[in-house]
Amino acid sequence: MRFPSFPLIFCSLGLLWSLPSLADPILPRSIPLTFSHIPLSQFRAFRDSDLSNAQNYCVAQFRQTIGREGIALWSVHAFDLAKDQTEASFRCEITYFDSNAALQSSPLWTLENLLDSLPFDPKGPDGAILMTEVNRLPHPPYIQISLKNQNPESSLDSLVPQTSSHSLKVLTTQDLPKVSLEDGRDGSFEFKLSPSQHLRVQLKPHPTLEISSSPPVSFKSTHSRLKFPAEFKWSIATSAYQIEGRNSKSDWSDFEKMPGRIFKNQKNTLGADHWNQLEKDISLLKEMGVRQYRMSIEWSRIEPEPGKWDEEATRHYRQEIELLQKNQIEPIITLWHSTLPHWVVQKEGWRWEGIPKAFETFARYTQEKIAPNVQTWVTLNEPLLYLVGAYVAGVVPPAEKGPFDQIGIPLTQMLRAHALVYHSFHALEKTNPELKAGEGTKNFFQIGIAHRLDAFTPYDPNSPLDRWMAKQAQQTYNWAIPQALQTGTLKISIPFISNLEIELPEIEGTQDYFGLNYYTRYSIHTSLFPLDIKTGAASTSQEVTDMGWDMYPEGLYLLLKEAHRRYPKLPIWITENGIADSLDRFRSRYLRRHLVYLYRAIQEGVPVRGYSYWSLYDNFEWDQGFSIRVGLFETDYKNRERKPRGSAHYYKEIIRNNGIVFQ
Repeated sequence: MRFPSFPLIFCSLGLLWSLPSLADPILPRSIPLTFSHIPLSQFRAFRDSDLSNAQNYCVAQFRQTIGREGIALWSVHAFDLAKDQTEASFRCEITYFDSNAALQSSPLWTLENLLDSLPFDPKGPDGAILMTEVNRLPHPPYIQISLKNQNPESSLDSLVPQTSSHSLKVLTTQDLPKVSLEDGRDGSFEFKLSPSQHLRVQLKPHPTLEISSSPPVSFKSTHSRLKFPAEFKWSIATSAYQIEGRNSKSDWSDFEKMPGRIFKNQKNTLGADHWNQLEKDISLLKEMGVRQYRMSIEWSRIEPEPGKWDEEATRHYRQEIELLQKNQIEPIITLWHSTLPHWVVQKEGWRWEGIPKAFETFARYTQEKIAPNVQTWVTLNEPLLYLVGAYVAGVVPPAEKGPFDQIGIPLTQMLRAHALVYHSFHALEKTNPELKAGEGTKNFFQIGIAHRLDAFTPYDPNSPLDRWMAKQAQQTYNWAIPQALQTGTLKISIPFISNLEIELPEIEGTQDYFGLNYYTRYSIHTSLFPLDIKTGAASTSQEVTDMGWDMYPEGLYLLLKEAHRRYPKLPIWITENGIADSLDRFRSRYLRRHLVYLYRAIQEGVPVRGYSYWSLYDNFEWDQGFSIRVGLFETDYKNRERKPRGSAHYYKEIIRNNGIVFQ
């Protein structure tokens, strides 16, 4: 996990960067949701010409959760039967009041709250949600709710309850007289809330919709699931420096000593103490049931001085690999995860002319002495993101601030180092008959990069400039390096900022898979007079991570689809996905939402082979120190104990069931 990246590009160049409030002031809002994977036995009374039972079911399921804090009314206006007639789906649309300038203090539901109120939870009632589609269906909605002020001396604010104890009641079919709208008439009803407050409900015509006062339909609970492919591999990711502690040989150990660089000047002295709790941590992985574990080998421990290999560190990492394999956990090894040995830094780090060869030497030693039978390797983790922080924004080692083009040399050296490792490892396959390709692969070794991809959306979808800038951000930040690995030409073009083009023929075709780290999205707003490029969290929801990042699970789906479109021959591994959530309020929902969209991508043919959650337990999160809590297990930094959070149990159940089970 890492600091927000793309905004740093603009911030470091002196351009205005802010985190604008992107709340949509429109009141009310309409949100279409599609529910499917519903057992047909629950809906035998449903027909295209009679959707009242579906509506009653929908209202019944959501009444309790929505009724506590908001105004909502559901309508059903689509119903589909699966081809095999064993399952059904229906589409609901909700109109509700969201927070805006006039209603800021009201206890009303936001979009994310409503989506989270879905009953399709392992602990919820009936059915299973296969997918939610937001803002994809025609507007306006068929049902609208409006407030009517009956007291000319009061303002709109007086119509809104100021405490949850005075929340407006949810309107269901029991509250409405039986009214048929098939003749095209508008129906409207007023409900008296207090002597001066009335709620007016307007029902717009729909050819087949009938509002009825009949009781909601009640169904017995059933089990449904989203089952992932049998060969799918569930995983957890960490990095050595962030969890091991007691490392004084890397650039970060020096960086931590510089005042003001790390949150509250914290130091990763002992960290989570993974180095001394190796067996305990592997037992946690085994208990979780993961099939893979993404870890890193700390270069500064293995080669603390040029050409001098530390035998104790070598034995330690070899023991870790052997313990993982003994417990039927396949290691994925990351060779560079944001740290460099002191001696490499003294030679100018990633600017050093000799670093590609030195990195290859370290990689070959690691393969030969530590992990001779490990197949999957990540050479670099989020290279572009790190270099922007290191050489443009100056927030991570070597902490230099300069023009964006300053990353050209270190990025070139990184990609050359990656290519040397790629070609070197595959050359071993030709001379070692034991290194045979696995099922479904051409080579024994699978070599790639963990690319950091974020979603970028225009602040104003109707602004050509915002749309254009968001597209440029996507191309540069997400696709510049993957495209270079495909074509052998590195192109980075940022309007008004940079225009790099470097020929690197040796890196062409050096990906065996596409590694994808996904966390959040950004919204881009641009104006020319004066020049003003703003980026910020795109969510209108009050739910953001502890780092202020937007939770946007659909972004994972969109990026998976785009990666597959661009690189159709490459399998995809989700090498990181996670959330900073110290209270564990959102982590299970975060997991569920992202995995639902991941499931959708797989169903649509995207070859995703595995998923790694970041991270096993709380650790040292770079410049954020220990303030960010990302773990499935809580780390008690007083005694270095690991305590499972509720989300750890939830992810364990997902792994055990190879999917999401809805009860």
